[in-house]
Amino acid sequence: MKPSPETSTPGRSRRFFTPKLLLGCLFVVACLVTLIAIFYTVENWRGNRAWQRYAREAEAQGDRFDRAAIIPPTVADAENFAMTPFLAPLFDFLPGTQKWRDTNRVNQIMEFPRIYTKANKPDFEDTEVRTNTWVLRFPDVEGWYQAMSTTNTVASDASLIPPVGVSPTADVATTPVAVAISRQDAAAGVLKLLAEAEPVIEELRQAAMRPHARFNIRYDEANPAAVLLPHLAVLRRVTSVLQLRAAALLHLGRTDDAVRELELIFRISDSISQEPVLISHLVRIAQLSLALQCIGEGLGGHQWTDSQLTRFQELLQRSDLLAGGHHTMKGERNFFGDIFEYLRTVPNGAAAFNSIIDSGNSGTYFDWPGVVLWAMPDGWLQLERLNYTRVFQEQMLPIIDVPGRRVNPETARAAERHVEGIVRVAPPKLILGHKMFIGLLMPALSKVTQRTAMAQTGVDLCRIACGLERYRLAKGEYPETLASLESEFLPGGLPHDVITGKPLIYRRTSASNYLLYSVGWNGEDQGGQIALTKNRRGVESDKGDWVWQ
Repeated sequence: MKPSPETSTPGRSRRFFTPKLLLGCLFVVACLVTLIAIFYTVENWRGNRAWQRYAREAEAQGDRFDRAAIIPPTVADAENFAMTPFLAPLFDFLPGTQKWRDTNRVNQIMEFPRIYTKANKPDFEDTEVRTNTWVLRFPDVEGWYQAMSTTNTVASDASLIPPVGVSPTADVATTPVAVAISRQDAAAGVLKLLAEAEPVIEELRQAAMRPHARFNIRYDEANPAAVLLPHLAVLRRVTSVLQLRAAALLHLGRTDDAVRELELIFRISDSISQEPVLISHLVRIAQLSLALQCIGEGLGGHQWTDSQLTRFQELLQRSDLLAGGHHTMKGERNFFGDIFEYLRTVPNGAAAFNSIIDSGNSGTYFDWPGVVLWAMPDGWLQLERLNYTRVFQEQMLPIIDVPGRRVNPETARAAERHVEGIVRVAPPKLILGHKMFIGLLMPALSKVTQRTAMAQTGVDLCRIACGLERYRLAKGEYPETLASLESEFLPGGLPHDVITGKPLIYRRTSASNYLLYSVGWNGEDQGGQIALTKNRRGVESDKGDWVWQ
């Protein structure tokens, strides 16, 4: 009979961890560690093998997925538009860093021209019925004159004309009162107020004659998402100033000078055409839209000469946005594909990952992918990269057919549905399927291709419109068909509709009017009807036709 605890021998304690039990626990732990090690080894091998095989197959077909494959080559400073004294400091970094050597100079460039950046952009109510998808109305020179002439920058400079409604001797603190002013006087005033920009604009005009343009972007930055692009905001603002100057010059009948401003807009737009970065492509589209606006207004007023129109046709024909859009998608594929390699090698990949996505989706699984990244094998990152790249290859890149000059909306919509179908699954399935990064990094490229198609259509229609105006100047009326323009009035031939591949639609509505349009993103011919937004200032680009009229 065993003694009860109460009657057991004093001083003896019960032994819970016997040597045998301890050895058993150590064996179990060793087995778990071994299994985990085997799991990571196998998954690393599997992921690396799958990615390397996929990359080799692509390379055998002439494609590469590394950044070096899509980075534009360096050029000599003397031949480089981007190395003009005004622009060069934007990429004058301390060696091995992205820290500016002269921050004061960079700040000055970022604010150039001060009178323009400090003025509140004028707002206006447009009462006209919109008949052109790209041309709404001329830049509001009266509004800009009012906005710029009432800034402190201008008020403190006696060499410039006084604010609207204020006498030259008025106290600068006095609140200006707007008074009626003719468009011509406002145009002249705008040019005088923008006089501070002329030295830089002339510098850029001279630099535009250089054969190449390549900004010294640090494409080799370890973290692809951290590459700085300070030049884009500067170039976008400079083109806005050029457009405003061109508008003022056109109001004053100085068409040759207006053409020079527009030529510089095209050159600045071309300067970023080889950058494999999505935002660069979008800025380029915005820049070209400013040129279309100004050319269109001059066409409406029959202000351009035949030689000027011919020059516009040359510049427009060189603006291949479809090739640029396709190049951009490859750039997004390669640049953000390199993020996977960065996360594999950076010491604290989880923290770096969270800083890259910078997600604000509180309460969703996107708040903790860094933890997943910390725990997952490196091979899973390679599988993530493979799936991310495959979506580009199979879904995104086919949207734009560069040789055929086509953009397929249905392919874009199918790609969008495919990506949505991937990311709308439970987080564990997304992670185990190695498709987490598709939801986190994949941009809305179907929307980008839509914007690209619309912008290219605007360029094509504007080129045809220049040919129509040349025909009218020569014959006294617009032609019955677009075929009448070829060879003599439309060098390079008639472009087709990038949406359908069929001829663009043209109707002469009278001897002095016409309707020219693409069926637009929905692919339906709606008789040249534009789909306007509710405030009637914008165009719903996925509805209605894309019209030049």
